[in-house]
Amino acid sequence: YNYYKVVLLLFFIASFSACEDFFDQVVEVEIPEHSSIVAPTFHFNPSDSRHIVYVGKTLGILDSAENQNLTDATVSLWKDDVRFMEFEHHTDGRYISTDEVMLGVEDTYILKVNTPDFEEVTAVQIPPLRVELLEATYEKEGTIDLEGERANLVTVKMEDPEGVENFYSIELELSIRNKYFFENSDTTIVTPDTMIVNTDTTIITAGTTFISKIDYAYISPDTNDPIGEHFYNNLAFVDDTFDGKSYEMAVYFYDWVLDEGALEKIVVRLNSWSRDKYLFEKSYSAYRNSQDNPFAEPAVVHSNCSSEAGIFTISKVSEYEIIF
Repeated sequence: YNYYKVVLLLFFIASFSACEDFFDQVVEVEIPEHSSIVAPTFHFNPSDSRHIVYVGKTLGILDSAENQNLTDATVSLWKDDVRFMEFEHHTDGRYISTDEVMLGVEDTYILKVNTPDFEEVTAVQIPPLRVELLEATYEKEGTIDLEGERANLVTVKMEDPEGVENFYSIELELSIRNKYFFENSDTTIVTPDTMIVNTDTTIITAGTTFISKIDYAYISPDTNDPIGEHFYNNLAFVDDTFDGKSYEMAVYFYDWVLDEGALEKIVVRLNSWSRDKYLFEKSYSAYRNSQDNPFAEPAVVHSNCSSEAGIFTISKVSEYEIIF
């Protein structure tokens, strides 16, 4: 019996003496070599005043982000094998065109990006139908959110084309007349570089309204409608439940963006997205939502480029103004 006790004691002593070596082991992990590929980004809306293509390359885990942008690319947009637009490089991998363009409905558009050190990258899009926004109305504090808080209601009416899968988003542009005050206790000298007046100097009394000007707030509204999908900076929805029918989408925003009587105009925008635009925004939103969660599943951002990195999408927009 004593023999077994001695053996067991020696076993424990040997185990603890080896712990230091066990916990001090260093395992070297060899990071695989990364081969960069071109990743262009172009969200094309023909109503924009200028069109921007971002051209960069993918990076390895140890690469510097300073080397991400590509400044020596040739960027062009083709329509049915005919060159349609050309883009000039400005700064930081941004290629810009200011051409005013009209897009067909069934035409095929191809983005082509050529760089000296990489293979040509292409991406193909067919424009979505532009769906007309028939009417939009506003009611101050006309609804409540899911938590019971009062909110301003905007109701959007549209007619969905039949037999076509359509992807939409709604955004609001508020024109707000803001008043600016000085809260100093003393008389204040105001100079033009503080956006006051056109004269050289103006002296005003503290607490006096000295100017009002129009500011703009761009809002992605919320909705209680179950078909609404909240992406990163986008409220999107699909026509699965109302294909070929008229539909009213009720959206809302809060009064915290407004002073009393300050709202002068709301521009309601109904964006018609291509399928690739919808899939990109959905996957990009999942990617953003996973950034601060170490337990979230990795999100793969949708790409339609030949390099399997980057995105080319087309959207069309319909607008309706509500003036107060």
